[in-house]
Amino acid sequence: MMCVLMGDTGNASLGKAQLDNLMDAAAADPNPKIFCGHVPLYGGPDMFYFSLKDPHERALLVDTMVKNKVGLYLAGHLHLTHKVYQYADTTHEFVGESFHGRTGLFENTLPVWYVFTYDAPSHSLTIVRYAVERDGTISESTVSTLPFPDPLISRIL
Repeated sequence: MMCVLMGDTGNASLGKAQLDNLMDAAAADPNPKIFCGHVPLYGGPDMFYFSLKDPHERALLVDTMVKNKVGLYLAGHLHLTHKVYQYADTTHEFVGESFHGRTGLFENTLPVWYVFTYDAPSHSLTIVRYAVERDGTISESTVSTLPFPDPLISRIL
């Protein structure tokens, strides 16, 4: 079984009440989890868009993810490419690019989408990227296969 928890990070923060609720829900469920938010956890020189701004909030969130079988934090807001980060052996962040495609002043992209496939026997999640190319064809590429937390580990210990 997989648990998906969503948070509203649209203003680059979860806020105390939402963060507390998310941490409590993660601790209460022994299954592997996916967290979904809008903005990435960390920014960087190549990510000039928003990320979570409060370092304490970010540290609590990453600590909660590592301690409570969160295999993936799924974010967007990067628009032009995707990123995969690793926080622990089985805890990752995937930041996806815009799905819609756009022709405008700052972006000129064609539609892109991802398919996530969880393989229960191997406890892994594979991310495949599909994109409409300029000639109208659709390309397919594997972004990554990520190890996920084993749902039985805490039940055995």
